[in-house]
Amino acid sequence: MTFEDWWDSTKADATPDTYRGWEASCRSAWAVSSLEERKRWEKALRLTWQMVDPTNPAGTPGSYARGQDSGIVAALQTLQENLNVVGVSR
Repeated sequence: MTFEDWWDSTKADATPDTYRGWEASCRSAWAVSSLEERKRWEKALRLTWQMVDPTNPAGTPGSYARGQDSGIVAALQTLQENLNVVGVSR
């Protein structure tokens, strides 16, 4: 949900004076919380990447360990792409 989506949902019956000065405060709080959430995701991705080494997967080709490593790497790459996270080192 974006700030605009949320903000529009709060205005059902209110008059403009009800929200004087409040919008700026809410926008600021929204931005801070979004940044904090992004930092948590980036930290989680970094920690999870430590589980695997994509350049040296575990086990022999065809083994369960190799499949598990490959699956984890693929899932992390997809998650990273979907979140548009840049600069998260593996």
